[in-house]
Amino acid sequence: VSRNFESTSYGQFAEGYFLTRKTMQHFWQMYVGDGVAPPYADLLAVEDLTGLPPATVITCGLDPLSSEGQIYSQRLAEAGVEVTALHAHGLLHGIWFMDATGRRAYQFGLDIAGALRRAAADATISTRFSPSI
Repeated sequence: VSRNFESTSYGQFAEGYFLTRKTMQHFWQMYVGDGVAPPYADLLAVEDLTGLPPATVITCGLDPLSSEGQIYSQRLAEAGVEVTALHAHGLLHGIWFMDATGRRAYQFGLDIAGALRRAAADATISTRFSPSI
């Protein structure tokens, strides 16, 4: 699996928006190393997403990863996977740790907390994916 760093959002937000294309390329190299990446390393390269568990996909408008997250959400939905897509227009990647910077960042944190609360309360998810010891 090779990684494509040429999506629309990678082009628009390659530099100057906290997370950069160069940083993401570095992270990818650290993640997969010098060998061949395992198939699960890039979920956009997986042909069939059917049967995956419900997912929440969070994207930010000023993020090199935004296009990929939106495409992934769409592909999950097309595969019949229950997906909640949260998109924060005008916010940067990493805004979760910057909630004191303004009302929109704070609201973003509340939206994520709500999604996590709903997922934790969903008995089918918690029983289906509870770890066994």
